[in-house]
Amino acid sequence: MPLQLLENPTGALKTSADGGDWDPNVPSDLPYACDAPFSDEPADFQGPCRVVGRLPDVPGAKSPVLLVKLLRLAAAAKPLPRSAYDDWLALSTQSWEVSTRKSVKKLFGSASKLLTAPPHADRWSARALAPRAHFINCHGAVKDIAFYGEDKKDHDEQPVAIRGPGLAGKVRPGTVVSAECCYGAQVFDSDGPGTAHPGRLCMALQYLRQGACGVFGATTIAYGPERDNDFADVICRIFLERVLAGASLGRAALEARLAYLKSGTSHNPVRLKTIAQFYLLGDPSIHPVAIAGPYVSRKGVRVPVYDGEAAAKDRKRRRARLRRQGLALQNARTVLKRYEGAVPPRLQDELFALAQGFGMKAKFIRAFDLVAAMSASAAGDDTPGTSWKAAHALMLIDAAEEVVGPPRDTDEPAKAGRGKVPRIRILLAQERASKIVRYKLIVSR
Repeated sequence: MPLQLLENPTGALKTSADGGDWDPNVPSDLPYACDAPFSDEPADFQGPCRVVGRLPDVPGAKSPVLLVKLLRLAAAAKPLPRSAYDDWLALSTQSWEVSTRKSVKKLFGSASKLLTAPPHADRWSARALAPRAHFINCHGAVKDIAFYGEDKKDHDEQPVAIRGPGLAGKVRPGTVVSAECCYGAQVFDSDGPGTAHPGRLCMALQYLRQGACGVFGATTIAYGPERDNDFADVICRIFLERVLAGASLGRAALEARLAYLKSGTSHNPVRLKTIAQFYLLGDPSIHPVAIAGPYVSRKGVRVPVYDGEAAAKDRKRRRARLRRQGLALQNARTVLKRYEGAVPPRLQDELFALAQGFGMKAKFIRAFDLVAAMSASAAGDDTPGTSWKAAHALMLIDAAEEVVGPPRDTDEPAKAGRGKVPRIRILLAQERASKIVRYKLIVSR
């Protein structure tokens, strides 16, 4: 089943210089999780109601060696005690340390062991990679085999933080990875055109090949604030939270999507791209963490008791509840449509002044109508699909040239970020009655 190519809500109209990023589309599993009819617009898929995950193979592979291995690993997977996930690995760029600390504290109760790159470099021991919960907030690059750090003062200093070949023999069975990185779960033909490192597997496939049971990540350029939590931060954190609470990988991905859509994230193009681009690689039926249940004492030993009938009833109720939540979100979705009118000059001046204050070189304003499709009960009448225009979403993106991958004649990843990984800044604003009521600066992960 191929990923569906959805329109990129933050994409350029023609080139990246006219106000958009350079992802031509967003490969996505989201449509398979929704009951909505066919469309290539992410805005039409805001009501996920079913579990979706995939066991990948290497595109273009001449034999299914990796796929067979992943099937065997999935068949042998068993839930582990929650204590097996007490230890964790969290890795961030130095520039996003404040943002990542907030996520890690919510996930693990403390950020005392958070690592940043720099100073941490790609020298990972088996002991360092031994934790089974991995949360990564670093840079990623298209068709690359590494994640990159970033200096908090010199953003062009982007050393290798962790690379796929360095995982060999060091990932423990049951490891779950949640990666905010751009292209963090991009699967590509390792010998295909444009590949940075021929013959080398991408990070996600390397993790799975080494024994990880699930990787949650993005297919394209992802976004989040430098010092706050939103977008990629939120959906990746919720996924790992649900896994650690005992959900299957598939249910954790579904609940992360639902919780993200219900969160306070304002309606804008980045919100839609985020929900479309993050997906699960791994058998969705695997429960990494064993669910605590009732116990009986047998010869002084506490033994868990499994009630299959009760578990089946609980699972049926849970699936029905998640489906209701998804359908309700679909009925109440807010759709963004490109605004064809002119943005008032006073509003343009205010936006450009904000952009200049952030040191941005943005030249174009992209405007969108926010159209909320309400259910009949919400509208207060018998007309289904009643719509109303709420406001405009406004977006400015730094003009940037498309990234150029590292040299093709080396197996080494890029040693610095200049021209190697995406560095895009977006100023999002919301207008109401010709006034900016809120704005936020976000950066590519």
